[in-house]
Amino acid sequence: KAWDSSTLIIDRVTSGELVIENPVLTVLLQFQPGVFYELMSKKGDLLRDSGFFARCFVIAPPVTAGSRHLANAPDPTTHNLTAVHDRLVELLKMHNLDAQGDLQPRQVLKFSPEAQARWESQHDQIESAMQDGGYFFNFRDFASKHADKIARLAGLLHFFEGQEGLISLRTLDRAITICNWFAAEFVRLFTAQPVITQDQQDAFDLQDWLVASFQQSGYPAVRKN
Repeated sequence: KAWDSSTLIIDRVTSGELVIENPVLTVLLQFQPGVFYELMSKKGDLLRDSGFFARCFVIAPPVTAGSRHLANAPDPTTHNLTAVHDRLVELLKMHNLDAQGDLQPRQVLKFSPEAQARWESQHDQIESAMQDGGYFFNFRDFASKHADKIARLAGLLHFFEGQEGLISLRTLDRAITICNWFAAEFVRLFTAQPVITQDQQDAFDLQDWLVASFQQSGYPAVRKN
């Protein structure tokens, strides 16, 4: 509900009723791989079936241990990062209450006609990819929110950069490129490993043994026993 900015009503016996109106939600969870896979083994189905993962971008950055040499370290300047932080603080202050204790009125962002047509086309491509044999057939939970997240990211890019007016086609195209990369990461991470039958594994073991025997003896044959 918070993801959709719906009113939250939390009713507990000990603390009473808590009402949160117009919530805004940002979640960042970082796990070591072992911790994440342990969580998935116990709660993975629940996290996907509940739609939680569908509302997230899930990635696994490559391991950099062993390659973080000081000789190749980038320029330590933080100018760009400082600019991002300053903009974030500015946005947070905009969400403060007014003199009457009310939240500032929300702005409604809309696509330009070109961007709207492009988003609808992208939405239909995603929907088609959920059919049998499609790219998202085994990931329909993720795909169900994919078009929504594209629109959200386009709105974030538009607003964060201080753009005015309608969300442009260029901004939407950037959001599509970014979200499709995240979608590919989700498919990569949640694709089940292929099951190797015992017959296949036995054949692989025998092949390895035959190759090792030939490398040691130099003869392309072995005794039948």
